[in-house]
Amino acid sequence: MYALIDCNSFYCSCELVFRPDLHGRAVVVLSNNDGCVIARNTEAKQLGIGMGVPAFEVRHLLQAHNVHIFSSNYTLYADMSRRVMNVLTQFAPEIEVYSIDECFMLMSGVAPQELEAFAHRVRETVLQWVKIPVSIGIAPTKTLAKAANRIAKKKEGIWIINTEQERIACLQELPLADVWGIGRRYLDRLLDRGLQTGYDLSLQNQGWMRQNLTIVGERMLLELQGTPCLAMQPQREQNDTVCTSRSFGRLITDEALILNAVATHAHRCGEKLRTQQRAAQYIQVFLITNRHRKDLPQYNPSATLRLPVPTSNTPELVHYATLLLRQMYRPGYQYMKTGVIVSGLLPNNALQGHMFDTLPRPAHDKASAVMDKLNARYGRDVVRTAQQGYSTGWQLRSELRSPSYTTHWAEVPRVKMG
Repeated sequence: MYALIDCNSFYCSCELVFRPDLHGRAVVVLSNNDGCVIARNTEAKQLGIGMGVPAFEVRHLLQAHNVHIFSSNYTLYADMSRRVMNVLTQFAPEIEVYSIDECFMLMSGVAPQELEAFAHRVRETVLQWVKIPVSIGIAPTKTLAKAANRIAKKKEGIWIINTEQERIACLQELPLADVWGIGRRYLDRLLDRGLQTGYDLSLQNQGWMRQNLTIVGERMLLELQGTPCLAMQPQREQNDTVCTSRSFGRLITDEALILNAVATHAHRCGEKLRTQQRAAQYIQVFLITNRHRKDLPQYNPSATLRLPVPTSNTPELVHYATLLLRQMYRPGYQYMKTGVIVSGLLPNNALQGHMFDTLPRPAHDKASAVMDKLNARYGRDVVRTAQQGYSTGWQLRSELRSPSYTTHWAEVPRVKMG
């Protein structure tokens, strides 16, 4: 049996952990630049606030119902996710972190008659230790566990598919579009065939599924029928690239501000590389104008450079990133986003030097390590390169962002006695 543990309205739940005064009120979280609604608690959903809608389109609802609004705080959400997953590892020898708020658990060693009691213990422990509510769907396959979890969210937080009757009943309630693995490309083809629910899909011919939806569709069919085809996946390997990018808080034409942003993104890439004990062979910088503004000229350049020696130290990455930006920057355009990508990543113990390299690399590496320690202790960017500057003119709008309660000493919640 497989369990899918899904955190309920995760971003909102993270915020409510530290704002218990908001329990019972409608709460939403907005995307970068406070643009769109990306999370809603139950009370907000009941008001008819849709997922992904631009905030300005539902401003009347937000104001009329006194909805509390948060800017996205991904640092907080990532740390709370880590805490939830750490709790779950204590209940099973094997888990698969599927996303920031979802996790598959292999229920080996749990007898069928003990599944419900086990799921209750998991829910209660996560809620007690991390204060995040979760829903749990349990079934013989991962695809059915996903379907069971959908029902669990509507019921009491737990749903188990343990019999053929329970499997059929669950799939009859599952709209075809909500079947795990059904993309838009396949959905239209299946709707044209007259299918409406997950149960309709489970009755299809295996050969037809393989011919029309490839082996992926065939596995999906077997999973819906109760035959496991998707094994637990090991923890994802490190990515082959590291990317840091942000939209600007407004359209920008000033080259100096864009240089500040690019230098900051290069610095972030260096921090990530050093955490992974890897170095990059290539660095890429890109600029983007707003393609939705048809009234403005468009220019979306990108440039890549092979580094003389693979590196992770901040000053060198900043130097080459700003060099690339100066080469491709053109005045007269209003830019909305920039980013830095480093690739060709190698472990630090497998780096090849260069005969004509004159940089004092050990000293640069030590300097970068000291920057990391100081910033970790006293706050992000307390120590920075001069090119990063101190201007905030390019940064995202996040006027309603909550503190980093769990990752920044200066923002740890204070308890008042008496």
